[in-house]
Amino acid sequence: MGGYIVSVVYRRLDQVEVVELDGETLVLNPETFAVTKLNEVGGWVWRTMDDCATFEQLEQRMTETFDADRRRMSADLTLFLNEMIGIGLIKIAKDTE
Repeated sequence: MGGYIVSVVYRRLDQVEVVELDGETLVLNPETFAVTKLNEVGGWVWRTMDDCATFEQLEQRMTETFDADRRRMSADLTLFLNEMIGIGLIKIAKDTE
């Protein structure tokens, strides 16, 4: 895990439509008309972020909620956040350092 990930606040894109369907979360970006399907854990992260959260906050909540290896969860969370940033659904709001 890179140190830079822990020191930033992640924010969800404001103008999205979210639909829960059969344990999956569908996120529609109205700017691009792209629909992104999140699995159960991805949907959980999306909902847990509320408006914004740090990596540490999300990692701690995951540890409290899921019975899984912390290093694996951390790696999966890093991958998820990077993918969501890449498609524009999550942005880095500010650096906390």
